[in-house]
Amino acid sequence: NPIPIKLGDHRSGDDGEARVSLSNTPIIAKQEVMLDLEFTRLDGQPVELTPYLGELAHIFAVRIDGKKTVHTHPMQHGPNFMIHATFPEACDYRLCFQFIEHGKLRNISLSVTVSKK
Repeated sequence: NPIPIKLGDHRSGDDGEARVSLSNTPIIAKQEVMLDLEFTRLDGQPVELTPYLGELAHIFAVRIDGKKTVHTHPMQHGPNFMIHATFPEACDYRLCFQFIEHGKLRNISLSVTVSKK
């Protein structure tokens, strides 16, 4: 899957068929953040998530140097999704979203910048 060449705040990514987008809520190191999460299809059809390993999706965040990781899952509130996470240090993180949609395992990457304050 294509990934951003440069890390930074690239809060949307796609795999050519489906898209994942995160809200622009500021992310501060060592503080819990709640980010709105949206799954969409590029063809306008609704995304139908099927549980994958017991969750609707898995989200892995890896620090730029690969030394720290965060693993979380989305919470569903009606048709909307949200993730709660705490990033241990200020820097750029690459996020990989894994989910099953229409029987296909999807991996979509994006990146966020975590600041000190």
